[in-house]
Amino acid sequence: NDTFLAQVGDPRLEAVSHVYYEGLDVSAYPSLSWLWGGGGIVSTTGDISHFMWALLDDQVFSDPQSLETMMDWTSMASAGFDGLSYGLGMIQVDFGQFGMPEIGKIQGHNSMWNGFIYYWPQYNIVFTGALNESLPMDGYTELAMPTMQAILPYVSSE
Repeated sequence: NDTFLAQVGDPRLEAVSHVYYEGLDVSAYPSLSWLWGGGGIVSTTGDISHFMWALLDDQVFSDPQSLETMMDWTSMASAGFDGLSYGLGMIQVDFGQFGMPEIGKIQGHNSMWNGFIYYWPQYNIVFTGALNESLPMDGYTELAMPTMQAILPYVSSE
């Protein structure tokens, strides 16, 4: 387990990949907004993947209703985000709304630093990724979309 709650001065932060905003290394900037207000979790893609599987298998919350509440989707179309719905800390992307019905829907979360964890329920796949640049804000899609398109031929025929 390589996951921990970040705190200013924590020596483990020295080994964490640097993060950039518009090319500026902001790794050493003390910021309470990314610490606990923004989650403040430092993790690996492997640990995040394990967490997602545990969440989906009802091993995180004692009350199964908690996961159902997280996945009670509200459309974001009225805000101009067709194909996106938000739950409690999770987002659902419906690729059918973007002309890619074969991909279906994914559910998960992404971070300001373009890290992401998504569950692809149509194929029972969890996939994660991490970049260390905040811009473009949707840069994770440049990693996630090719990943899904590469996997699709192997799972869609099942």
